[in-house]
Amino acid sequence: MQIKETLRVTKESILNKEHNLWIGVSFGNKWFTKENVEELIKFGLEHTKESLLVLVPGRLHATNLRYFSKLSEENSLKKALALEEEKIQEI
Repeated sequence: MQIKETLRVTKESILNKEHNLWIGVSFGNKWFTKENVEELIKFGLEHTKESLLVLVPGRLHATNLRYFSKLSEENSLKKALALEEEKIQEI
């Protein structure tokens, strides 16, 4: 895993385990495969200070489903939460 850029921290501070890290997973980005998420988690566990947070944005994805897929609020939330649960189980 390679750090290409950082936001308000240095690459060195991450590699020196000075921060608790978090990973955000995206449903719309095809890069977030099971294998790539696994590599991110391994990297995160190796370089985090004390704990690692993995964010799986079901409710946020519901908004995308509602507006881009034209689903109702209820159906978009159901579908997004089902995807969220599936991703959590995969992780």
